[in-house]
Amino acid sequence: MPEISQPRKPREITREWMDYALSEAGICSHDAIRDINVERLGPHVQGLLSSICRVRISYEENNPDLPASVVIKFPPESEAAQELGSSYGAFERELMFYRELAGRSPIRTPKCYFSFMNERNFIYILVLEDVGGWTPAMQETGLTINQTRAAVRAISKFHGYWWDSKELESFKWMPEENRSSVHGFSDNGKISVRITGRS
Repeated sequence: MPEISQPRKPREITREWMDYALSEAGICSHDAIRDINVERLGPHVQGLLSSICRVRISYEENNPDLPASVVIKFPPESEAAQELGSSYGAFERELMFYRELAGRSPIRTPKCYFSFMNERNFIYILVLEDVGGWTPAMQETGLTINQTRAAVRAISKFHGYWWDSKELESFKWMPEENRSSVHGFSDNGKISVRITGRS
């Protein structure tokens, strides 16, 4: 198969590239995709440091095991947002999380079907499971009590799994600036959280 050009933004996604990405990931066979429809997701779900779209996929054969849609993330198109994300290493960190840690995460995360990174040309691509059916949090109104409880339980389970793990030191993409504050917590220190608000 000839080398294929990697997209940098949602409008550059083609059927050929989508077929390449999913076949490379072993999700479907080559030339299995008949057509795609790229939907730019609105501001209410667009991340501060991401350009996000949903791609609806139709296949040559009817197979319910194949994803009917995926969500694809790119760096933002705004140069200011790109510079901000780059200063924190945000694009590499998110992509490497899905490559190296998501599969071992003790909490449910979207499946990553395909990832591509070319730091020199500033290309970062994540093709993720479409979890549009999950209940989103509303930034304007905040979380309900039950949503907050679920979030705190998930966060604590995730952090508890990796807490004080020496293995994290081996990941070169892992930021070091937070480690001193983490190690500053006392072993016998306690944090009390009281949750109030809507149910």
